[in-house]
Amino acid sequence: MIVDILNVSSTDVTYKLVGETENKSLERKQIERIKYKSGKIDIFNKPVLQMLNESQWEAVLVTEKKEDVEGMHEYGLIESTSSSDARSAKAAKKNATIRLQKRAANLGANIVLITKAEAKGGYGEQPGYEMAGICYGFEPISEDAKKKLQDINSKTTPDKKDTKKKK
Repeated sequence: MIVDILNVSSTDVTYKLVGETENKSLERKQIERIKYKSGKIDIFNKPVLQMLNESQWEAVLVTEKKEDVEGMHEYGLIESTSSSDARSAKAAKKNATIRLQKRAANLGANIVLITKAEAKGGYGEQPGYEMAGICYGFEPISEDAKKKLQDINSKTTPDKKDTKKKK
C-alpha cells in the first residue's frame, strides 16, 4: 500500500493515503515493514503469510473480502473444479478450494480473492464445485509465474471452445 507516513510512535503508525486528506492509524503489530521513498526500510514484524515454495499451498489464504487484498499485487485469474470422486457437497467444495490454493502457490501468490463459487449437481447426482479467483502477492509477479499463468489460461480456453462446438 502506498501512503504518506506522518508519524511512527512506539505503538502506532499514522499515515494518509496518497491524494487524501484523512489521517489514518495502524498499530505497529499490524505492520510488517515500511519502505520509504529514500530506500530505507523499517521492519516491525515478520510476515504473517510468506510463500517459500509451491509445496506450501496450505499457506495460501482464500478470501471473499476485497479489503484483504488492498495494496497487494494482482497476478491474475485462476480457476478450479472439484474432482469427480467427491462424496458430498462439502467434500467437493474443500477439494476445489485445495486445488485453487495449489494453483495460487504454484504462481507464488499469497492470497486468492474468490470471484466465483458454485455448487454443481442436484439430488442423486455426483456433487461438484467450481471456483474462480484472482491471485495476489506481496511482490510483483515474476516472469516465470506470468508464463505459468499464460499456460494455465491457454489450456483452459481451448477446452471451453471445444465443448461449445460439440453442442
